[in-house]
Amino acid sequence: MERDLRIKAFMEEYARLMSLFDDIMTMKNAMLRLEVYMVIMVCQIACGVMAAGVFLLCRMYHSHKTRGEYELEHRFERPCQSCNTPSPSPIKPTADIPNLVKKPTV
Repeated sequence: MERDLRIKAFMEEYARLMSLFDDIMTMKNAMLRLEVYMVIMVCQIACGVMAAGVFLLCRMYHSHKTRGEYELEHRFERPCQSCNTPSPSPIKPTADIPNLVKKPTV
């Protein structure tokens, strides 16, 4: 009888131990799935940040081109001596503005 009780206790302990190992394996699988989900989420966030950066850079480039300041800045610069690009037309204020000041007569 004592032997039957020991065998029964051993079987109960063995069943609890197997249940514990099953729970551990279930938790391990759940943690692996959670890790995969987190890696996917981090990749999505990184792609979103990069896409937003590219969008903002394209938008800044487009607004810079449509503002017109780019052409104005180059209009007043000196021509490049080392490159073979034609220089912009020089601005002649004396030719553009009529002489409004009269010279005094003596």
